[in-house]
Amino acid sequence: MNELPAGQQGLTIQAIMDALIDGLRLKDEQLQEKAEAALTRIGRKALRFLKDKAQCKRTLPDHRDRLLRVVQGIETHGKQPGNESRAVLTYLIDALRVSNKSLNAKAADVLCSMPAEVVERLVAAALINHRKTGYCVRLLGVIERIGQMPKATDQLELMMLARHGNKRIYEAARAALISTHPQNWDILGGWEEIVRCVAHG
Repeated sequence: MNELPAGQQGLTIQAIMDALIDGLRLKDEQLQEKAEAALTRIGRKALRFLKDKAQCKRTLPDHRDRLLRVVQGIETHGKQPGNESRAVLTYLIDALRVSNKSLNAKAADVLCSMPAEVVERLVAAALINHRKTGYCVRLLGVIERIGQMPKATDQLELMMLARHGNKRIYEAARAALISTHPQNWDILGGWEEIVRCVAHG
């Protein structure tokens, strides 16, 4: 998947650009780097959106400077090599790391419009970041909205999070599991019974 799946399952280039451009607004170097990496892989298709935002009177000076830096880079060097959809997905997942309602909503909307295979990346990120409650819960919330579980291993990993000691995380993991199939209530019950049996020998 070397091109952005624009138009696929309701996904639009406008929604992607809005999310990427919003990431350049925040003072988070890691997020800015990932936004810039994705935009330079998209290349000239991104220029109109970047310039429009830079020319907007409501755009703050720092944000405008970052936008114009990316514009200059694309105009000077052209499209950077690399898989643009992978770079966008990496950025969108990182956009859920920061606690910003506007950006989180934009990133979640785009992720929910992508093919259900993104769930694998979301589950992996949730497991890796299970100590970062807000981030983990936001990732699980997107999985719940997608409502599909393409791989059985993803379901097993979510079941591990559904036994998490943090109430917010286990509730979010359970909601994600239930959204993929109503019968997961039974699966969760069976899992809890196994845990009880192991705990009591």
